Amino acid sequence: MNNGPTSNRKSTTTQRKYDLSARLFQFSVLIIKIASALPRALAGRQIGARLYKAGASAGADYEEAPGAECKRGFIYKLGIVPKELRETRYRPRLMFYRALAIIGYSTRTLCLR
Repeated sequence: MNNGPTSNRKSTTTQRKYDLSARLFQFSVLIIKIASALPRALAGRQIGARLYKAGASAGADYEEAPGAECKRGFIYKLGIVPKELRETRYRPRLMFYRALAIIGYSTRTLCLR
């Protein structure tokens, strides 16, 4: 078996690639940039605030989970993460359909999934 530095480097690279904590952090940073770039009109502020809250909460909840006082609390915290991510996914879709309506496209003709 080869237990040299090359095999350790490969496993470390794989570990970093799938490090969910780091990926959620990067996702939160991206969400903050997107929310900050939205128009300052009422809709942009409200959607941006919710986008920011849900996008940043996913990583925070994931980080908090290991500190839960019991197994049930750990499972509960991890269960919140996909909910926050689904909410985060919803907001850009809402903005997209609103933008289409503003430029004159009928959103009724689009498939709303």
